[in-house]
Amino acid sequence: MRGRGRRAAVAAAVAVSLMLSGCSVIENIYPKDDWSEWTPTGTSLTVHEDGTLTETIVDSLDESYYDTSELQTMAQEAVAAYDQENGASAVTLTSFEAQSYVVTLVLDYATVQDCADFNNTVCFDGSMLEAEMAGYRFEAQFMKVKGSTVTEENLDRDEPLSHKELRVMISDGEHTVFVPGQIVYVSQGAELINSHTAAPGRNVTVSEPEEETEAGLVLPSNAVYRKGTEMSEADEEEEEKLFYIIYEG
Repeated sequence: MRGRGRRAAVAAAVAVSLMLSGCSVIENIYPKDDWSEWTPTGTSLTVHEDGTLTETIVDSLDESYYDTSELQTMAQEAVAAYDQENGASAVTLTSFEAQSYVVTLVLDYATVQDCADFNNTVCFDGSMLEAEMAGYRFEAQFMKVKGSTVTEENLDRDEPLSHKELRVMISDGEHTVFVPGQIVYVSQGAELINSHTAAPGRNVTVSEPEEETEAGLVLPSNAVYRKGTEMSEADEEEEEKLFYIIYEG
């Protein structure tokens, strides 16, 4: 059963740590920045060149409930249940740490789709054409990026959609995201951390948590993008929450 017991474990926290090595070609074309040295310090996603993904969630626990061994067991059981249904190592619990009421959980996913399915949320990485075929409508305004600098703002979707040669990472708007290529466009209002990393900004709507466990841990969003040519009002609201990073693949 996908999405049941595992959600409580995932909500506890998760932290992305694998970083990609520098690319001399990109560094020669664009001004150097610290993208190859960036290390996540909060809830984050790292997309790797081989199609795997690392998720990190960092969360503070309610002082009234602080049984870290139970939380770790919940996470292990959630991963084991998912892997039993979807194949060994589809999800790997890489690390679990708890210090001063802060839990950091790192999960590695065999595919980006495993991240989406495990968390019952939006997580997509592929070509611009693949994203359109999957039903994503790019209903947002965008900023144009060169190197680690925003060069234009308030662009409508027509400009990025005209670049079919690019790739796009689409997430739920709740994670800082690192991509394995130079960012070219990003959702309007995002915080550009460096040429490969951006965080959702003021114009990205984050859904309110729907429920909590007895441990006081916020469960992940149940929002799943609904594909189709016609969008309901609810679908449009979910689309507005999505966080786009369009980058060189």
